[in-house]
Amino acid sequence: MTPTFFLGDVSLDRYFEAERWPGLADRAAMRPLPAHVGGMVANAARVFAGFGAPAEFVTILNRGELCAGLVSALEAAGLGTRFIAFDDAEPDPQTLVFLVEGDDVILWSEASQLPIPLSAAGLESLASRGFLYSTLSRLARLRGPAGEPVLPALRAAGRALVIDLDVDGIDERAAQQVAGAHTLLVNEHGFDRSEIGDVPDWLDAHGFAELIVTLGAQGARLYTRETTIEAPGLSVDVVDVTGAGDTFGGAYTYALTQSWPAQRRLRFATAAAARAVTHLGPAGGVATVAEVASFAADNEAS
Repeated sequence: MTPTFFLGDVSLDRYFEAERWPGLADRAAMRPLPAHVGGMVANAARVFAGFGAPAEFVTILNRGELCAGLVSALEAAGLGTRFIAFDDAEPDPQTLVFLVEGDDVILWSEASQLPIPLSAAGLESLASRGFLYSTLSRLARLRGPAGEPVLPALRAAGRALVIDLDVDGIDERAAQQVAGAHTLLVNEHGFDRSEIGDVPDWLDAHGFAELIVTLGAQGARLYTRETTIEAPGLSVDVVDVTGAGDTFGGAYTYALTQSWPAQRRLRFATAAAARAVTHLGPAGGVATVAEVASFAADNEAS
């Protein structure tokens, strides 16, 4: 089976719990919690690998101790790491996660804007049929062995893009740059910030197959050029919302690789995300297909 590629971030997430979020010149107490391996794309990749599907992770890291631990964690989760690039100009990737009143506040260290180089072997492997999950910013930094952009080669080879837009959404310039992508994932805040207009017409104009808007506790909505499908949310006790969207993305991408119908893909990813928020830490969404199905059945029945 052709591996799915995940291009993006991995970080050490340092967790804290606070009763409230202070304003400027304010004070508030916090309680440290255990740290976790996180990062938007890494979270999605580990969820995907948890379902037993082959996956390769691509990023750029330094050669320090913290990054070595992150690579080991990715490998322990079942991800291939042979195409990770290293440059000591890249800072340690760290994220501060504050859990406050049932939600989270996230601060992260800025990554460099160094190109993310692929070796000849990496480009050969990636330039084949299958899926590539990434973000707009990381796709813009991906380069081939001679420093060339690789998106044209990937499109020609039939590599389908799944792009996580998160809260930033997408403007017209970015839409043109990734024209022909298969799936765009965005949360409701990012959707409101996006330059989209009439969704079916916008999808058709840019060659996108589908747009998915995640709606938190309300579930998710999938748009294609022909139809709109909705999956309701599940009523669960929330422990930590960090990584819920990443879990949705990883689960949905797995469902794509299985060629499931759109309604089944959407319901599966929605259930996986709902299960994730009942666990602490960004890897709370890692589960088997049977565990997600069981969770969905139990909560739909309640």
